[in-house]
Amino acid sequence: MRRQSAAWRLLAATNAPLLLSLFNKVFVEHGIRSIASSDLIERLDDELFALNERLGLRTFPQSAEPYLADWADPARGWLRKYYSPGSDEPHYDATVVVDKAVSWVRSLQERSFVGTESRLGTIFDLLRQMAFGAESDPTKRLAELMRRRNDIDREIGREVDVLDGSALRDRYQQVTATAHDLLADFREVDSKFRELDRELRRRIALWNGSKGELLDEVLESRESIARSDQGRSAASSPAAAAIPR
Repeated sequence: MRRQSAAWRLLAATNAPLLLSLFNKVFVEHGIRSIASSDLIERLDDELFALNERLGLRTFPQSAEPYLADWADPARGWLRKYYSPGSDEPHYDATVVVDKAVSWVRSLQERSFVGTESRLGTIFDLLRQMAFGAESDPTKRLAELMRRRNDIDREIGREVDVLDGSALRDRYQQVTATAHDLLADFREVDSKFRELDRELRRRIALWNGSKGELLDEVLESRESIARSDQGRSAASSPAAAAIPR
């Protein structure tokens, strides 16, 4: 992995602090999935100017464009450069490699607050969903629904419990961590779908059979993507519309 992983190469790059800082601000903290070349160049130029002012004028001798061209090189695998429909300006998105590297570096930071309550509650809720979702006995399913209704009725009759500052901070921490992870997962699913699309196009280009057989092959490939675990998960998600096509 040290020899082959693009994420490892990013961590070991000479300008890794600059790379990780910029990628974290733009693609993780701000959650950007597509940024125009001019906007990213402006942000990087500002970063380079501030660093050169503080560290010395020759610390980063190049302008932003050569750095971006290097980072978007397919051999690096750090940025994806592409053209959006209807635009003649290139756009950039971070690859899943960036998410992995930034996530690892963020995990090294000391946390002033470590909440566990909301995550324990999430685990119990997921276990209940698994147990209820896998239950085929109608009587047991009805009993579970009745139990939930009784819990709701009791909660309605109680005085409302307002979350204190620690509880709110715990839940906010979990929301932000889950949002970052979900964005990284969307990037990875998007990347895998593009890989499948490239493989399908390659098979079409090399096809020697009839057009009817080719159509059957294409439709079967699309069905296999939809039937895959990732395809079913993406399609059933409430946020499925957010996944780029």
